[in-house]
Amino acid sequence: QGRVSPSRHGALHETRRRIPCMRGRAAVLAFGLALVPAAAWREVCVIGAKNLPYTDQLPKDPAPDPWVKVEVDGEELCHSEYIPNKQNPLWKRVKQNGQYSEPACCQVSESQADGYFWFSVFDAENVKWYGDYLGSSGFRLADVEGTFDLELEIDGKVPLDSTGKPSLLTVSVAANPPPPPPPP
Repeated sequence: QGRVSPSRHGALHETRRRIPCMRGRAAVLAFGLALVPAAAWREVCVIGAKNLPYTDQLPKDPAPDPWVKVEVDGEELCHSEYIPNKQNPLWKRVKQNGQYSEPACCQVSESQADGYFWFSVFDAENVKWYGDYLGSSGFRLADVEGTFDLELEIDGKVPLDSTGKPSLLTVSVAANPPPPPPPP
């Protein structure tokens, strides 16, 4: 598997096939991705992260307490639970419309399916929910399906963990058929 060099806007890496991601572009540049109809509903799942930088000041466990906020066109769609003291967390739940659900998948309405999705990772702090900003990345959802590693960025730079590896966020996008029409 070749690695796509990150652009100044980050990179989107599919776990089987990799594609670059450009923030603000009209579409994701697709190379070998499964295409789905634009009108189909989607489900965006936050799976986990790898190589998050150490942020906590406690010498006993400096690993972050990470959580993810998912936005579509600047509006929060959902956010994950926070996982205490994990550099490589796996999320099991997200909160959408005031309720937690398992697995950690956000339901995307038909009107949101053509939007630009932005994933921001934070280190939760005891005194405030947002805490330290660990990085973000995004892509346009239209016509994309699969599981991807998103390379996180902070101000155009890729944060590295203590071993020099880039911070990655794994997400998946699945097309769902629209619900059946209501009975007459």
